[in-house]
Amino acid sequence: MEVIAHRGHGSQPENTMRAFRKGHEVGAARIEFDIQKTADGDYVVIHDPTVDRTTNGKGKVSSFHTADIVKLDAGQGEKLPLFTEVIDWAVKNDVALDIEVKHPHKGDEVGLAQMVRQSGLREPWVMSFDGDFMDRFEKEAPEIKTGVLVHERPLFDNAIKGAKIGGLVGLAGALLAGASALPAIGGLVAGVAGGATLGYSLTMHNLRKRDLQRETDLVIPGKRILSSKMVERAHEQGKEIAVYTVDDVKKGKKFINWGVDALISNYPERHLR
Repeated sequence: MEVIAHRGHGSQPENTMRAFRKGHEVGAARIEFDIQKTADGDYVVIHDPTVDRTTNGKGKVSSFHTADIVKLDAGQGEKLPLFTEVIDWAVKNDVALDIEVKHPHKGDEVGLAQMVRQSGLREPWVMSFDGDFMDRFEKEAPEIKTGVLVHERPLFDNAIKGAKIGGLVGLAGALLAGASALPAIGGLVAGVAGGATLGYSLTMHNLRKRDLQRETDLVIPGKRILSSKMVERAHEQGKEIAVYTVDDVKKGKKFINWGVDALISNYPERHLR
């Protein structure tokens, strides 16, 4: 099982060379980071679609020219590194990388596959929340290990939608039946609970089915939606399971006991003791 450093290391400015060096220093098996394109088409290392949260600048990453975005301060005097800089460092120091592609466009898989293929990197992983992009990348570069990330947000969004619909249905049913205030409230509560459970369950089923059927080598769900059954099904289909972002040691041990193949953590050393 691998322990992967999430955006480098949580004690340092995220997605910077300082953070990557720290993650490697504490013993992480590989370094995870995010890339997206500048206005010039160069890949820069940053997570958000804007530079506002993690630098002293403002604006969309895609609107910055490369020469300008690399001048921003990303914390403690660190700059946003270009993908090529991270590759050079990783090759020189024999560091394995976990490359997350943010906001890809159709056709990006061709150039990125060529970059990774020619990089000299040791056993790189390429992953994204965009499953369709990862399917295309997998076809373009089947020799490179690929993963699809599974977001937790749809699960909870649909649970909330289900709760709202269920609550309205429950309340309406109680009122139509001529219930008094207290039974009406009971109908509302029951409807909310039932709707939330149904929305959650249906979305969980869809996430498992859809993402486990993709051609990628890895499935990478958030820690709140991972289950031992999901790990088992992935392994039955010849896929590996990684989970993000696990900083709690107790939860990490639980996932390890379930048989996950990798843990992604802001503090990888906690799982290496």
